Amino acid sequence: MTQRCEITELFTDQCAHCRRIPDEPAPERPRRRPWFPAAFPGCCAECLDTFDEGDLIRSDGAGGWIAECCDDD
Repeated sequence: MTQRCEITELFTDQCAHCRRIPDEPAPERPRRRPWFPAAFPGCCAECLDTFDEGDLIRSDGAGGWIAECCDDD
């Protein structure tokens, strides 16, 4: 006979409480986007410095571009 959880009354092998699963998932780490040469001049989304065509940039994930001046690696 399978045991039931005293709190949720679910079978213990199906109960998140008994299996010790956290209520909230762990925060997702942002994925690093690759560097590539800029096709046009622009502005760094982090520090607002300008970059020129050919400078290395990458997406900030929100529609902007991060230049090498703000490389946090």
